[in-house]
Amino acid sequence: MCGRVHRKLLRFVLSVICCVIVISSVDCGSESRIENIENQNSQNVAEDNDAVFHIDLTKISPIIQENVSEDVVVAAKKVIAGFLQYENSVEIKLSGNSQRFLNDMAYVIHCTCPIFGAFTDFNEMSSYDEATGKVSWKFFVEEAGFDSKLQDFYTVTKTYLSNIKSTDSEAMRAILLYYAVIEDLNYDYDLLGENYEKLSK
Repeated sequence: MCGRVHRKLLRFVLSVICCVIVISSVDCGSESRIENIENQNSQNVAEDNDAVFHIDLTKISPIIQENVSEDVVVAAKKVIAGFLQYENSVEIKLSGNSQRFLNDMAYVIHCTCPIFGAFTDFNEMSSYDEATGKVSWKFFVEEAGFDSKLQDFYTVTKTYLSNIKSTDSEAMRAILLYYAVIEDLNYDYDLLGENYEKLSK
C-alpha cells in the first residue's frame, strides 16, 4: 500500500509540473467560469513578481501532445472544458482503438488538469457511452462547493507562481515550482475516511 500511495503522490507531483508547463502569459479566448474566478484572484501574486500569468487548464503541453493523437487532444480539451463549467458529460469523437484512445485521453486529462481527478468519479472505460458518443463523470462536490474549491486552487497556485519571474527559463520555472510544491506536500489520510483501513491491507 505504501508503494501505491507513493506512486499516486509521484503522479500528482508530475501532474502539477505538467500543469505548470502549460501556464501561459497571454489570455486565451473568451471569459469562462474559471477565468472569472481567476480574475477575482489577480491581486494575489506577490508584488515583487514581475510576471503576470494566465492559467489555462485546457492548454495541453507539447510534451504530452507528442505522445497522443490529435483526436485525443481534442477530446481531452472538451472534457476539461466541460468539467471547469461544472458539466458532467461531453460528446467526443473517438477514433482508432477505443481502449487505447480512452486510456490516452485520461492520461492527458490527469496530466493537464489534475484537479479533475480530485473532484470527480471517473473511469475512462466505463464512463464512455458508445450509443451517444458521450463520456461522463460524477462530481464529488456540489456546484457552489466546486467553485469555492476551484478558487482555493487558484489562490494556492498563485502563491507558488510568486516564486518565479518572467526572466526565469522554463526549466528554472519548473524546478522552482517543483520545490515550492514538495515543500508544502503532506499526506492527509483523513481524506480516505473509512476506506483507509481497507486500502492499507
